[in-house]
Amino acid sequence: MIAVLIFVAAASPRPPQAMDFVLEGKITRKVQDKLTVNTGQNIVFTVRYDEKTEIRKADGGAGSPDDLRVGVKVKVEGELAESGEVLAVKINIRA
Repeated sequence: MIAVLIFVAAASPRPPQAMDFVLEGKITRKVQDKLTVNTGQNIVFTVRYDEKTEIRKADGGAGSPDDLRVGVKVKVEGELAESGEVLAVKINIRA
């Protein structure tokens, strides 16, 4: 019985940083670990990021939260929370 339970648990784990939501747009607001991103189609998302979020510059190099400024275009990959916020796993800065 225990082996079956372990097998079932091991067969369906969710990756710790699964990405099921992707959006692209321009940062219109930045407030402490939170971005507002407009997709350009009058759809606006709140994006939360933290120290685990991978941030990449347009050239592929490592980025930092300081690179996330109003007016910058980004591609965000992460989880769409029930609250409607996107919990960012990866943010790519676009040229």
